[in-house]
Amino acid sequence: MSNLGLTYRKQGRLHDAVTLQLVTMEKTKRALGDDHFYTLDNMANLANTYRDQGHLKDAEALGLEVIEKLKRVNGEGHPDTLKSMSSLATTYRDLGRLNDAEALEKMVEEGRQQRDVS
Repeated sequence: MSNLGLTYRKQGRLHDAVTLQLVTMEKTKRALGDDHFYTLDNMANLANTYRDQGHLKDAEALGLEVIEKLKRVNGEGHPDTLKSMSSLATTYRDLGRLNDAEALEKMVEEGRQQRDVS
């Protein structure tokens, strides 16, 4: 289901993608829990689709939720956390919040550099 939702998104069928991604997210939450990797991945995909639709406030809210959970579950420097932070920075750019986008991208770059040094 998740892959089909991503395919819909790539095809530009954003309404179909959101509909399927919402179902997928709820099913993974029920089956695996709120903090499971698949649940968080589905939430991140949905946030990106919201952004593509222009539903930037929804994308921001969901993106923030994903980041907070990923930080708690995997840590701030984990690649999944950094990827979600970068996605949120894109949402901030789309919202015109360039200072927030810049600050977040700097955090992402620092996190990536720390991972490369370790």
